[in-house]
Amino acid sequence: KSAETKAGNDARFAELLAKFDILSAKIDGLPSTWKVIGIVGSALGVSLGIVFAVLAFAGDRFDGGIGVTAASEGLARQNAAAIQEVLQSNEVLGARVDQAIRAMS
Repeated sequence: KSAETKAGNDARFAELLAKFDILSAKIDGLPSTWKVIGIVGSALGVSLGIVFAVLAFAGDRFDGGIGVTAASEGLARQNAAAIQEVLQSNEVLGARVDQAIRAMS
């Protein structure tokens, strides 16, 4: 009876070893904890980099718009002054034309 028991135990032990080998192969196929942490960390770093790049670009565009507004206000003031000069010179020219017409009459 002990030989039969030993043979049965050996068969069960061999079956357990085969199951452990299958389980070991499945565990080896899983990524390690450090790999997962590295992948998640890299993805987080790339995501933050993209967010900062978008914010920097948007800030640059905003600053450019503010700069254009200030420059256009300065140009508007210059143009207003030039228009006033042209209007004054037109009044002077109109007065001279009126004098010339009166002198001819």
